[in-house]
Amino acid sequence: MTFTERILAWFPLPQYVSMPAVGMDISDKSVKLIELVPSHHGLRVGRFTTQEIPEGIIVGGKIAKRDELVALLSKLREDNDLTFVSASLPEEPGYIFTTTVPSVGPEEIRSLLAFKLEEYVPLSPTEAVIDFDVIAGQGGDQKTVAVSVYPQVIAKEYADLLRDAGLTPVSLEIEAQAISRAVVPKDFVGGCLVVDVGAVRSGITVVGGGAVRFTTTVPVGGDSVTAAIAAALPQATPAEILSIKNDQGLTYHDNADVKVAFEHLALALKNEVERYYLYWQTRKDAKDPKLPEHPIEMIFLSGGYANVAGLPEYLSRNLRVPTKRADVWKNVCSIDDAIPPISYEDSLSYASSIGLALHRDER
Repeated sequence: MTFTERILAWFPLPQYVSMPAVGMDISDKSVKLIELVPSHHGLRVGRFTTQEIPEGIIVGGKIAKRDELVALLSKLREDNDLTFVSASLPEEPGYIFTTTVPSVGPEEIRSLLAFKLEEYVPLSPTEAVIDFDVIAGQGGDQKTVAVSVYPQVIAKEYADLLRDAGLTPVSLEIEAQAISRAVVPKDFVGGCLVVDVGAVRSGITVVGGGAVRFTTTVPVGGDSVTAAIAAALPQATPAEILSIKNDQGLTYHDNADVKVAFEHLALALKNEVERYYLYWQTRKDAKDPKLPEHPIEMIFLSGGYANVAGLPEYLSRNLRVPTKRADVWKNVCSIDDAIPPISYEDSLSYASSIGLALHRDER
């Protein structure tokens, strides 16, 4: 921690001066936001909420009904007194690759990467937004960098959307990068998989050397389980349905259809994770065989459906890779100093917004 960071930690600036940005995770199903406020003992949770998005407004990360989404975000801004936000971008249009560059400054690296784009992505420098993270553990006169490239037109669409809702975007980031910042412990520099299990799809991300190296989205989600429970037990309350998922999960046997739904979710997720796990473990980079490989040592689960009882154990057993639910507060604060006002089960669905609210230099 630098001298300035120590000063700010003990004597934080007033809110109107420091202008903390609220992490805003925008998905097909909901908007989740969370604020991390500096305090004497590190960061603390400020405002947080979840706003459901009606079906059809965002489809597969694409904004289908812009005016309705602007109205929803405007009301969210008014209800929560929001101004500055760090928001997520859907990861499907983005590209991530790893390469080496001379050990020079950030702006020089960015310029060099513009000339490398055509080797890796179907976008020209004028069409792309380029960012990068230096991969830990490398030295000498070369740096290894994980590069993220995003279509400028889509990034502008999201920035304009937020501005039209009366919000000021201070950063836009691919969702997988934000999730990884919250999920992967900052002292973990090996290779790991981050699996964010959502309602309709799941993200699978490889992190190595403290940087996102690969990410993809698969059409596997837990809504089918919720629907099966609701159909089998029409009188069940939302709390009772949640209890069946989180307390019984893969051990549930009272209804055959529900049991099959749990088994299908676990098997489908296992097959997709295994596919990308094997790809990463056996890959060789044809463009640069000297790039660090960072074999996968651990699987971290996040997302609302990571709470399904027995899911980490099922994946550990079948993939033979240690698998556990993430601690999304590990890079934020110590629970020995303060207990966050969000339950552990709910916190897993806030991984993206927590990562967005964390400054990159805090990761």
